Formats: sequence, C-alpha cells, structure tokens
Amino acid sequence: MLPEVSGQKTSESLSAGSRHASQDTLTTAEETRRWLDAGEVSHLYTLRPSRIWPGAVYCWAIIATSLAAWARFPNSRVFAIAFVLIATRQHALINYLHEAAHHLVSRNRWRNDWWSDLVFGAPNVMSTQSYRGNHLLHHSNLGKMKLDNEVNHRFLISGWHFWHTLVRGISGWNAGRAFFNQGRGLKNAQTDWRSRVRHFGLIAIANGLLFSYCLWLGAPVAYLLLWLLPLGTLTSLMLTIRVIAEHQTVGYARQTKEDFVHDMEPTFTRTIPANAIERFLFGPINFGYHNEHHLFPAVPYTALPELHRLLRKSGYYDKYPERLGRSYCHVLVGQIFPGGVKADESRNREDRAAMSAV
Repeated sequence: MLPEVSGQKTSESLSAGSRHASQDTLTTAEETRRWLDAGEVSHLYTLRPSRIWPGAVYCWAIIATSLAAWARFPNSRVFAIAFVLIATRQHALINYLHEAAHHLVSRNRWRNDWWSDLVFGAPNVMSTQSYRGNHLLHHSNLGKMKLDNEVNHRFLISGWHFWHTLVRGISGWNAGRAFFNQGRGLKNAQTDWRSRVRHFGLIAIANGLLFSYCLWLGAPVAYLLLWLLPLGTLTSLMLTIRVIAEHQTVGYARQTKEDFVHDMEPTFTRTIPANAIERFLFGPINFGYHNEHHLFPAVPYTALPELHRLLRKSGYYDKYPERLGRSYCHVLVGQIFPGGVKADESRNREDRAAMSAV
C-alpha cells in the first residue's frame, strides 16, 4: 500500500504553492532564457478557447456513438471496440480537465471551472477543484514523497513489476485510490461546504444524464459496463502508463524495488512526440509535450508544439537529449527492459535540478 500524505502539510504546501506559483514559473523561465527570449514566448500564453470545444464535441461524439453501437449490436466484438474507444476519450476528457486546473479553458475563472466540471470532470467522477488541489502540488513539489500526490511515476514496469502495475490498473485499485484522493484535493484547495456540495452534486447530475442516455438507448447496463468499468480499469491504466513514460528515469526503472519513502532526486520530465495512434491512446491534446508544459505551465496545450519547436531550434534538446523520447512505445520498452537502454540519462546532472519541471 502507498503511504498516506498528511492533509495538514499538503494544505499548507498548496497555499504556499499557490502564492508562489507565478514565482516558480518565473524561476523556471529565467533558467530557460539562455535558450528562449521572453519575446519569443510571450504570444504563446494567449488562450484559444475556440480550439477546445470542437475537441470536446469530438470526444463526446465518439462516446455517444460507441454506446449506441453496442446498444444496437450487443456482441463481444462491438463491446471490445466501444470499451477501448470510450476509455481513450475518458482519458482525453481528463486531460482537458487538467487544462482547466491550470485556468487554461476560459479567461473567466468562474466559467473555466463550471464548464470544465460539467463537460470534463463530473462525468469522470471528478471536479476541477479537487484535481487542481492535488495537481498544483505535483508542479510545485515534483518528486517529493510527502507533497507530490501524483505518485504513479514511482510504479515500476520492469520484470515482474510489469504485472503488478498492470493488475493495479485493471483491478480498479488505482482508480479507487484516485477517487478517495479527491477528498484530499478538495481539502488542499481549501474549499468550503458549498464547493463540496457542488462537487458531488455535479457528479450525480452528469452521471445521471449518462445513465439516462443509456436507458434511452435501451441498454441501461451500458452505463456500468461501458462507462464506469473502463473508467475504473483501462482509463486508469493508460493514465498510469503515460505518467511513467513522462516522469520516470531509466535509472529509477533499473531499481528492483519501488520507492515510496524517499524524494526522487533528481526529478525528471520527458517530452514524447508521439505518432497518431499513440496520441490517441496516451497523449491526447498535445500531452506528449510534457517537459514544455512543466517548464511553462501557463502555456495552453494549443501552443505547446510551437514551444517545442522553439526549444529544439534553440539547442535545448541538444544539451538535454534525455528529456526527449522517440515515442511512447520506445520509452516504455526502455522502462520495461531498462538494462538494454543506451541513453545516458546521467549527463548534465548538475543542471537537471534547475532545468527540470517545477
């Protein structure tokens, strides 16, 4: 079992992290000014909400069509396809929720959270505030055992650990832990009772609407089998695999035992320019540009590819090649069989703490 994180300490840290979030971002930006001039990146901070909603409609169209397809053709082949498709779109919706946690869905913060809750979070049994309460600690305390609540990157997938991590995801253990962590996220965000009522109320409304749609299709069991079941199993597993690819070093992957006691030193974030299939499965809405996101968390996902091009052009990835993966498959194979990895992730160790994600 994973150790519990002190609610008092995380609340205090989030409060401090919120006060100093812009300072942390500026510190990271100052480190990268030798690679990028402030004028080169200033335009990247512009929010483009109109780019988000077509993607959201696309996700929900796939979900609605998949549910309807199985209701019309209730056989195992259609079920398997619908199960995978819905899991990938749940993953995408959670990534949109991540954008909202950084206030990048709307310029108006009230609309940012309400739209995000209704369209992205509540159907997935989450809220923007609960997600934000845990996620901001991940940025400000990456790799710190007592403060970074997102510990999935500590799961090993080498040797027998591969099966352990697989069972954690498929069994629903990861999803259950994430569900109960939401209470901690709400506490970290210092929400009042109204926010908690809204949190659970919107979850009930959104899932009620999903169940009603399945009932209208004549297949109420689809809500359980094709919404809750993938959310608690395959979607959770994909999220875990993605986090491992983004944050786990080859050095850690070579360990024989998972470490849930010590801070991870040095911390690490990797960008993975994925192909179309990998983006659909693991890196929707440009999530593969994860190092760019941690360096500049206020840059919306729509601008991350351009930020990546600027960093490559500047020579950043020539000096820090270990921060750029070839593909999700290549990175994950390296984590499963770390003894065969030739990339030297120990180089530039003296700069890693400063240049890694905050």
